[in-house]
Amino acid sequence: MLSIEVVPVEAAAKATRHARVVSNDGQASSHEDELKNLSAGAGLVLLPTTPRARSVELTVELSSILRQMGTMHAALLVKVDSRKQRLAQEARQILDGFGVDVMQAEIPLLSAFEKAEVEGVSVSDAVDDRGRADLRRMGGWAAYCQVAVQISDRLSAALLDGIGA
Repeated sequence: MLSIEVVPVEAAAKATRHARVVSNDGQASSHEDELKNLSAGAGLVLLPTTPRARSVELTVELSSILRQMGTMHAALLVKVDSRKQRLAQEARQILDGFGVDVMQAEIPLLSAFEKAEVEGVSVSDAVDDRGRADLRRMGGWAAYCQVAVQISDRLSAALLDGIGA
């Protein structure tokens, strides 16, 4: 599994100099110079993307910048509502159409993520309002594990191809 360090945006440029994977919130850092600083030295820049039109549009823009910089990157569909899979499929098709590498794994829209954030714990440890283990938490955890495997596979493939760090 990948170890993950979360840092505030003010410390991101320094922290990412030695990071293998950088997850970028495009809303916070879509400026080209800032993106360049954040991604310098990263083996992979992960672009979390909701299936909403503006998020997909921003991801296409960020992907274009990263491609020009020669930085390996991939989009990750997040907050995917299981009742609206069509939106996720359309977002994936649009991103594919613009040549954006999209991870197969998706992060579902689950209240367990919100609960975990409020509690300051991993989604695998989320509890419901009565203090019992949130029943859907393991679905969220499994999605994270799938993403970690796919990230690891991409980094390994890049190293074998002589592209990565």
